[in-house]
Amino acid sequence: MLLKNASTFLDGKFYTADITIQNGKIIDIKKYCLDNKQISNHNTNQKLRLNDPRNFDHVNANEKFNLNNQRNFDHVNANKKFNLNNQRNFDTVNASQKLDSNNPPAIYSENGEQIFDCTGKMVWPGLFDIHTHGCLGYDFSKLNPTQMLEMCVFYAKHGVTSILATAMTNEENQLAQAMEDLRQTIKIQTDKYIGGAKIQGIHLEGPFFGIEKKGAHDEKYLRPISQKLIDQYQSLSGGTIRLLDLDPSLPGAIDFIQNNKEQFTISIAHTGCNYKTAKAAAKAGASHVTHLFNAMNPLLHREPGVIGAAFEFGLNAEIISDGIHIHPAVIHMMFSAMPERIILISDSINPTGLSDGSYTAGGLPIEVKNGKAYLSDGTLAGSTITLFDAVKNAVRFRIPLEQALSAATILPAKAVGLADKIGSIACGRTADLLIVDGELNLEHVIIEGNWIS
Repeated sequence: MLLKNASTFLDGKFYTADITIQNGKIIDIKKYCLDNKQISNHNTNQKLRLNDPRNFDHVNANEKFNLNNQRNFDHVNANKKFNLNNQRNFDTVNASQKLDSNNPPAIYSENGEQIFDCTGKMVWPGLFDIHTHGCLGYDFSKLNPTQMLEMCVFYAKHGVTSILATAMTNEENQLAQAMEDLRQTIKIQTDKYIGGAKIQGIHLEGPFFGIEKKGAHDEKYLRPISQKLIDQYQSLSGGTIRLLDLDPSLPGAIDFIQNNKEQFTISIAHTGCNYKTAKAAAKAGASHVTHLFNAMNPLLHREPGVIGAAFEFGLNAEIISDGIHIHPAVIHMMFSAMPERIILISDSINPTGLSDGSYTAGGLPIEVKNGKAYLSDGTLAGSTITLFDAVKNAVRFRIPLEQALSAATILPAKAVGLADKIGSIACGRTADLLIVDGELNLEHVIIEGNWIS
């Protein structure tokens, strides 16, 4: 298979290139020239140049763009004021939207090879969501392999070609069962590609948290640090836990980090710890922060906390780019402060892909209204976006497309030790690719060289 004349995301930039795929791998790339990538403006014939800071977002052609006007974080109508409290202003695509196959690249054969003319299209690496709990009413903590595979089809149709299945705090035996079910599902996918996004491992968010910043985790299932328990879970999972969250202020946490840093990527999460404790965790080997700003103390000028430690000690940091969990200005600020270390995630929960209503997540009742998920006490309970939504939102929040793409592809792959397999378009990498138009609409998905429709 040959993807021809594609505006291809290579090494952090867009180039016109031809990509040859064989046996599920990228075997050759012919790079022709650097593209000055542009995105079509939805309202005018004007093009938006991504590296021009004046084009922070889509604006009405008749309205002068004011860099100091926060209304311009989003698509603005001259007759309608932008409301930062209206979640609909941040949404980019409906989570239940289906993959559109009505406008495929031109297909023809040449010397027996199938060729797809991608002129006018972008080719991205498949997105890698390292923090997603579920979708379609399903939760990775309570699923059988058949249901997990159904979820993987949903992820693929929304441009996510790889995930870390994220299990959260739950009853001990239930989590043990989840580890076994995930091991079986990963084996099914490893033995033969049967469609959908690939589960590259497990992200274990909990149960090693304190009550102070538990967020949407059920406090009755929170546990003290236990090497025995994590060894049991890792054994049941077939050694597939890749990312492990904990509160570094818990007794024994720093020793646990030192003893396990080679086995997992260890993330600081759901903690009220101060800067000194976060520094100790980083020095011990923690290299990651789970959903930066959320379920932790704020950044203060005399107590920088986890956020300050993440900046100071080079930790990777997840960002939920839905415009609800974090203000767009803060997202833009953190991409500027930590450009090679911000990782976009969805933190999606089981109502993703479904309508508003009442659900249960992590054993707790939640309410979804206008796409926002809350516990009964008003605590945010994850998101209902996909990672593709997160990338589009980031661009709308003034992040250059190249930077947003890296934060959803190669940077998460590096964070969990998979950059040699996925996360980039390069010879020898798995052929997980997206075909996207100039308005950032997902058109087609390729996983392991298979054209997904």
